[in-house]
Amino acid sequence: MPALSAVIITKNEERNLPRTLAPLTFADEVLVVDSGSTDRTATLARSLGARVLEHPFLGDGPQKRWAAAQARHDWILGLDADEVLDAELAGAIRSLLAQSQPACAAYSLRYITIFMGQPLRHGPESRRRHIRLFDRRRAGWTEATVHGQVVTDGPVGALPGAVLHYTIRDLSDSVAKMNLYSSMGAAEVVRRGKRRSAAALVLTAPVQFLRHYLLLQNFRNGIPGLAWSFMNAMGSTMKYLKARELQGSSPPAEGPP
Repeated sequence: MPALSAVIITKNEERNLPRTLAPLTFADEVLVVDSGSTDRTATLARSLGARVLEHPFLGDGPQKRWAAAQARHDWILGLDADEVLDAELAGAIRSLLAQSQPACAAYSLRYITIFMGQPLRHGPESRRRHIRLFDRRRAGWTEATVHGQVVTDGPVGALPGAVLHYTIRDLSDSVAKMNLYSSMGAAEVVRRGKRRSAAALVLTAPVQFLRHYLLLQNFRNGIPGLAWSFMNAMGSTMKYLKARELQGSSPPAEGPP
């Protein structure tokens, strides 16, 4: 039976960590790599049975590559501290690793976003899959500093169940993240030399809201789906407004997309 290391990178995650570690009792090792937490993250992780290492943050992909290399076992389950296995997925991983040799080099897991205390069970936030369970001899994290991904030179399977992603605590946290990511997006827009006209800016919010709410079926998620669509629309608008602010008045304007 292949042994499993569950590997989690953290910084100031004392609020999330107990919920994430609770379903991982079947793992042969739980490794937490912390990057300078100023709260009780490291102490709490040790008290819950995890092995804890300290390492300066290198960016998402590089940090996770370093963490996976420190694991005691070749099969890696890579999670963030706000990601929780549901019972079906935990059982599927246990069954898979009960085999003498899993058929694939890596396995994708379904992600369901939890927003305003409810799972977004309809639309893309319930259908995304990411490779998070893998044999590090045949797969590994990329060097992308934001949203690192796992790449593999072998076949990729899919497991039932889901990872519950508690990415946003509440609406105030949603506003703060919208502000952060719109600033990051604006910098990328400027780097690529793009610029939206005033007409395109006027259309961005309603077009993006209708896309998320109707086309992507967030209306089926009730009030959380409404709020999610609104925040995405505002985030897109703020990204381009911030880009205009950074660019000033010198670059030429492009027409509506």
